[in-house]
Amino acid sequence: MKRILLLSLLVLACQHERSKQPPCAKNLEKYLNSSVKSFLKENLSYQRITIMDSKPGLAHSLLVVYSQGCTIELIPTQFEHMMPFDTCMEWNVEEFKKEKIGSIDVYSSDKLIQRIE
Repeated sequence: MKRILLLSLLVLACQHERSKQPPCAKNLEKYLNSSVKSFLKENLSYQRITIMDSKPGLAHSLLVVYSQGCTIELIPTQFEHMMPFDTCMEWNVEEFKKEKIGSIDVYSSDKLIQRIE
């Protein structure tokens, strides 16, 4: 009886953790290897997008900010359309949108909660 109760509590805890996941973080696996543009077209409720750099002047990812503390970082496999290096950091967002998504990081309140590769 104790075993069943413990197992039930464990299942409920796991379901609760999943339900904490922000709505913008659901079913993102399908966007791997698709274009950034296709992701943005199907997820229009974002507040802003920003190209992020890993080293000064070297583009790394696209940050997609939603309400309720949810942020998604789209990291391309490689840059095929946009030149990633620009000392003025004036990257072409339209060219970035053509890149294929290699991995996706999901943040809730600035904390990484999921990595999809």
